Amino acid sequence: KLTNGLGYCYTKKRVNGKSFTWRCSTRRPQDPCKAIITQKIRSGRNYLVDYSQEDFQEKLHNQDSGVHHNHPPDHGNHERIPIFKNAKKEALLEKFKPPRRIIFDELKKNKELAGRDMPDVENATRRLKYLRSKSMPPNPRKDEPFFEINVEFFTPDFFQ
Repeated sequence: KLTNGLGYCYTKKRVNGKSFTWRCSTRRPQDPCKAIITQKIRSGRNYLVDYSQEDFQEKLHNQDSGVHHNHPPDHGNHERIPIFKNAKKEALLEKFKPPRRIIFDELKKNKELAGRDMPDVENATRRLKYLRSKSMPPNPRKDEPFFEINVEFFTPDFFQ
């Protein structure tokens, strides 16, 4: 996430060899904010760490009227509690614990979460499943009868 310090956050949209494009993270279904920031990529520098103000150029939501964003700023939106840091670790360590249970356990630990800070449980569950899928072995191919079996990915009560 990229924040401009004025209450607006941006997420990655696209990267090409010369620039990095960020779009406003407020994506309402009917009227998404079209504000975009383009960041120049300088050769020999890490554009996420080593940058200057001259590297950024802002494109407004509405160029004709000069409207920067079609929504009010949300101060503090970049400081929300990262609930998924512990959930990600637990999802990788506890391979057989359901992702939904991990999310609910984290929500019980963080009693101060309320309103807008509450995560969407379905999206969080999907993210944990995706994270786990990257650490799992690939499915065997149909044309390969002698595939490797990774026993550590079986549940403890598999052999009964």
